[in-house]
Amino acid sequence: NDVLMTLALARSLKAEPVLISQLVRSAGVSLAVDALNQVVNRTTLSPESLSGLSKALQSMEDYDARGEGFNRAMASERAIHLDLLGNPNKVTKFLQELGAMGATEMSREQLRRMVEHLKQPGSLKAEHDYLETSFQQILSARKETFPDRLKAADLIQQCATEATNQGLLFCGWSLPDLTGAVRREARCLANLRLALTAVALEQFRAAHNNRYPAGLSELIPNYLDAVLTDPFDGQPLRYRKQDAGYVLYSIGWDLKDDGGKPMNGKGGDIVFSVVTSPAP
Repeated sequence: NDVLMTLALARSLKAEPVLISQLVRSAGVSLAVDALNQVVNRTTLSPESLSGLSKALQSMEDYDARGEGFNRAMASERAIHLDLLGNPNKVTKFLQELGAMGATEMSREQLRRMVEHLKQPGSLKAEHDYLETSFQQILSARKETFPDRLKAADLIQQCATEATNQGLLFCGWSLPDLTGAVRREARCLANLRLALTAVALEQFRAAHNNRYPAGLSELIPNYLDAVLTDPFDGQPLRYRKQDAGYVLYSIGWDLKDDGGKPMNGKGGDIVFSVVTSPAP
């Protein structure tokens, strides 16, 4: 029930057209999946509980696979930034307030230079036009499914670099922050697919004398319609039996298969593991 409640709280943010809301929703999914991982290591869930979890997870997986939540967030970021660049007083005040709150990594000197830059004739229009073109490209790239949607992060970084080279200080400063959102979205989808597969594994175990399958293909078609893929590389989620349990994982944003070694901040995989199968 706690896992379902956490998923419901995350799901309540899905239509919010603000990037921070989508990042919080993604974090909520991670919390729910981590909790589920602890639960299946400690107890056996009833068929009704597994069915309810499967439905809730599938609904969210469908939504994130389409990218709707983060599409809303990117459209919102576009609107907010273009609105700022349409008004010299508004963008100057915005930057000054960021500096006063310590909400930017820019030094006082960098902030001063940016404000002076935006006061120059033609600067706001140049920044506005470049940002509009960049967002059109970014939103177009987001129409792809994962893993191709990850290319949006490379495109954002490329646009930011080109902006800096052209002396467009505002675009060069604001665009890089969006790259992390693409990776967080992929991680959210990976967590949902790991959890869906884990629920199917529990359903299989309950029907097969407390035994997990040798491979994920055994879950088809009774427990999953197809083996779910890793959004980071498009390959099937990695799975191997380990003693009486298993290790199930995604390779994560570094695109390196670390054999199911959990992330430690610098690398590693996104892992869902069962140490030992609980007694039925």
